[in-house]
Amino acid sequence: MRPLYRGVTLVELIVALTILMTLFSICLISVSKYDSDSRVLQEEADTLAMWFSGIMTMANREGRSVKIYLSQTPSGDMEIRAVAAGEDVASAKLVYRSSRVFIRNESPSVTTLSYDGVWQTLTPALTLSVRSKTNRAKKIIMTVSVYGLITAK
Repeated sequence: MRPLYRGVTLVELIVALTILMTLFSICLISVSKYDSDSRVLQEEADTLAMWFSGIMTMANREGRSVKIYLSQTPSGDMEIRAVAAGEDVASAKLVYRSSRVFIRNESPSVTTLSYDGVWQTLTPALTLSVRSKTNRAKKIIMTVSVYGLITAK
């Protein structure tokens, strides 16, 4: 007499495990790519926030004004230049550019900002978006308030 249940053969088990491992690796690759884009966005937003903070700290310490110029490069990237009072824009040493993300000015009418190191105020306030180059739907919105408070969400 034969038993009513039949075991799984080694070949069936190997095939099932191969299918599961293939599906798992596909999921892992897609999740790691998502994390990579998010990590690059966050790193770039943090770097830009530190750059702005450094400019404002320098102006506060020296007690002078700084002009900040926003411009688009021919490739579509944004270039941000900080020029101390009395210096020429072309000779600006404090320039921020990024090749890893797109930075877009969300206030297109604002191309020049002025930070007063004595009063510690920025005129006008600024809103930028930091967008992924691979997936433009992913973005971090950065705001720099008139009091120099920088937030990124």
